[in-house]
Amino acid sequence: MPLPSLLLVPGAWHKPEHLQFLIDDLPGIDVHTVALTSCGDDPKALGDMYSDAAAIRAAVEAIGGPVVVVAHSYGGVPTTQALADASNVKSIVYLAAFQLDAGDSLLSSAGGDPALWWEFHRQEGVGDFLTVANPV
Repeated sequence: MPLPSLLLVPGAWHKPEHLQFLIDDLPGIDVHTVALTSCGDDPKALGDMYSDAAAIRAAVEAIGGPVVVVAHSYGGVPTTQALADASNVKSIVYLAAFQLDAGDSLLSSAGGDPALWWEFHRQEGVGDFLTVANPV
């Protein structure tokens, strides 16, 4: 029986190339990655959790056969949203990730109040976005 394909979903602020070290250690496994729309260099072009979920769903559908999805950090949020009813997903592995119910957000899971280390911003032409407070 062949192994299922593996889809790696990066966390916030990460791109597929950040996972290359892991991919290199998985010879013989059909490994795929997905670029999240919320990660990029142009704030005006960034997507949101729903567009991230659509990208993840499209990546799983493109694989077609059985797939195990490994979601890291923030990647767990859109992964759950995207794959709640995906028939070819054998397992979802939440690797140091947020495992929320479909429809939940990080803010709702925190009781509606932002964590002390979250900084919310609003920028004209970009919209709302979150950064991490300087820990120093």
